[in-house]
Amino acid sequence: MHRLVDRARDDGAVRADVTGADVILLMCAPSYVTSYLPDAAPDPWQRYLAIIVDGLRPEGAHPLPHPPPAAP
Repeated sequence: MHRLVDRARDDGAVRADVTGADVILLMCAPSYVTSYLPDAAPDPWQRYLAIIVDGLRPEGAHPLPHPPPAAP
């Protein structure tokens, strides 16, 4: 994941301040969070993943408030 994000960042496809560790955590979040929703649609993670992916794009990016987590 780290190499993939590095390549995407080098190609300008993701924000310059996003790391592989950020993406790993973001990939897990939709599934985890939606598991607590009563009567959730069968695949709500797809909606939230789309929102997250759009947020990774460099267009209109604002500085992030905290440093990224350390890579494992």
